Amino acid sequence: MSNKHKLCHEYPVFSDLNEEQMRIVAELCREECFYPEYTLFEDGETATKMYVLVDGLIEVFFAIGEEGLVKVDRIGSGDIFGCSALVSPYVHMATARAVTKIEVLEIDTIALRALFKEDPRIAVAIQKQVIQCLLARIVDLRLGL
Repeated sequence: MSNKHKLCHEYPVFSDLNEEQMRIVAELCREECFYPEYTLFEDGETATKMYVLVDGLIEVFFAIGEEGLVKVDRIGSGDIFGCSALVSPYVHMATARAVTKIEVLEIDTIALRALFKEDPRIAVAIQKQVIQCLLARIVDLRLGL
């Protein structure tokens, strides 16, 4: 079993996949490491990757009028980010920057979206987990957590 496959088992975004589906999805992932201040993506860029934060801390910024970039969220280990890569028009709506050294599982979402067409069960399983994560994040933002 590859390290990517083992990593996939650890995160909720993949928890509804069976072993064969997990193996297939793991092939679309790549382990990466980035250093503090590294910008993973910027608002308005084409979104081709989604990430699982294996270790470290990310800050998320929105461009708000004349204020420029405003920090709106912090993402910790185990969370997903870059979810715009799964939703048309596949453009990032925020900027994500590493606060600490980070390790991520980078998911090729172009290939993942093609896989969704081949096996809609994988699409349902992953999208369910993504929606649950994003809903929890919205609640946290409303509560100021």
